[in-house]
Amino acid sequence: MKKTKIFKNGKFSLFFDYRDDALSVSELSLIFKELNCTTKALNSFFDSATISSLANINNSKDSLSLNLRGDAGINVDLVPKKVINTTYSYLKKKFKATEDIELNIFLCGKKKITNLNNTYLKKNKPTDVLSFPLHNFFDGDENDFCPFILFSLGDIFICKEVAKKMAKINKVKFNEEFRLLLIHGILHLLGFDHEHHHKHVTKESANLMFYMEALLFYKVTKRVRGVRKV
Repeated sequence: MKKTKIFKNGKFSLFFDYRDDALSVSELSLIFKELNCTTKALNSFFDSATISSLANINNSKDSLSLNLRGDAGINVDLVPKKVINTTYSYLKKKFKATEDIELNIFLCGKKKITNLNNTYLKKNKPTDVLSFPLHNFFDGDENDFCPFILFSLGDIFICKEVAKKMAKINKVKFNEEFRLLLIHGILHLLGFDHEHHHKHVTKESANLMFYMEALLFYKVTKRVRGVRKV
């Protein structure tokens, strides 16, 4: 039987669609925990959080170094400070102008995600996660924000079988892989991209997505993960 569970914190609402026989009770419990933590993190990510509270800026260079736990963390030059600060401020302001934000997450099988991948991306094979944004979050004048009563970001499809396979390859638990895919999918809904075959994607914009992915991951887990770098 198909079910929908809603996770809400502040202005963010996540609608999770799944089959009650898709996962074990313990697996579902861990996934629910991940969704709850992610909803809380999203609500505070562009509200009270600031870049300076999450990362140390290397003032000697015109770049941003990610170092979330001092010497024990990671330190990778990614994108110009001006770019990351402008992007972060823009999203923060846009979130503030919106009363309620929602997104849909679907846990599906290989057949469903293969059909979606083939229909929309012309790739006739299964994949781990697909995102379908309803809006370009970066459209419009930076200083012209029209407040929305409800703003829907779009849909994220996560394939259970592929996610479980990747969890084994990455030697992590399924819920941890699900968390990574969820965060990755959310950033795509916000307009970030890393696919080099897309004309608008540059090395800088791809690194920007990976940087934001690391920050949001830290916000959800309070742990550092490696930052991918193009």
